[in-house]
Amino acid sequence: MFEELDDRIDLDPNKKQAALDYLHKSQFGSTGFYCFDDHAGFRKGSIDLIMGTEGKGKSTFVRSVQLNIAKHHQILVYSSEENKKDTETMMYLRDADMSTASNIHFCEEDEVLDLCKSTSNFDEWRRVITVKLMNAGAEILFIDNITTSEFYVGSDYKNQIAFINALKKLKKELNIAIIVVAHAKKGTRDSQKNLIEASDVMGPATLANTAEYVHVFHLIRTKSRGMSAPTHPIIRVAKARFGSNVGNFYVLDYDHDKKEYTGDSRLSFEEFNKIFKDAQFLGKRD
Repeated sequence: MFEELDDRIDLDPNKKQAALDYLHKSQFGSTGFYCFDDHAGFRKGSIDLIMGTEGKGKSTFVRSVQLNIAKHHQILVYSSEENKKDTETMMYLRDADMSTASNIHFCEEDEVLDLCKSTSNFDEWRRVITVKLMNAGAEILFIDNITTSEFYVGSDYKNQIAFINALKKLKKELNIAIIVVAHAKKGTRDSQKNLIEASDVMGPATLANTAEYVHVFHLIRTKSRGMSAPTHPIIRVAKARFGSNVGNFYVLDYDHDKKEYTGDSRLSFEEFNKIFKDAQFLGKRD
């Protein structure tokens, strides 16, 4: 005979505050961007996916977020695209102070590839990243960009799923926040007829399904009577496990001199719709 289990959900009113306290303790405070803070920012034990089309500014945006977070937290940046020198140059350009810079720990993928020997050795990949996180005292891991990582982009479907599972194990074992940057699949464009969805991520949809939060980065060019068309960097919240801002839009503020995103503003659906409709005047849309 199987042991009888009590699998009922019992919402005890006396435990409500404890649940709220748990959520509060799991978050890292303000990120400096409403698109995250409106659902309490990054959280321990969660994966946040930031996705969009290639070469439109996702990494620039994420670097701005990193500088804000590093003012108060140790972070590890795992990069498959840039090197440590590029990151240091970015910090000088943005006048990052020494205390902030010292909280950012950088890991180039080539170094990890040498240690793992194989792009399918995900147990060793997880072990290496765990050691680096622990040595840094970091509770936040940024992966930029998973869809250009040799552990992911050059792998078959089975290995891509294995990499995603390695991330799930990391967040659970170490109770850290993982922020993953990813490209949308080939053929996806900011000027297309329909909005980019979480399911448009490059590789298995499991990546978006696994994430507790999904943010889609849009860079929309609108019509102009002048020589150049204005661009609108916009974040849309496509998924949020804890938060009521799913489907909301945020326009990002960009400092062209420092090449940095400095904040964002909430955008109504009507305001976004006007921008999106204006973009339809530019060339052929699918």
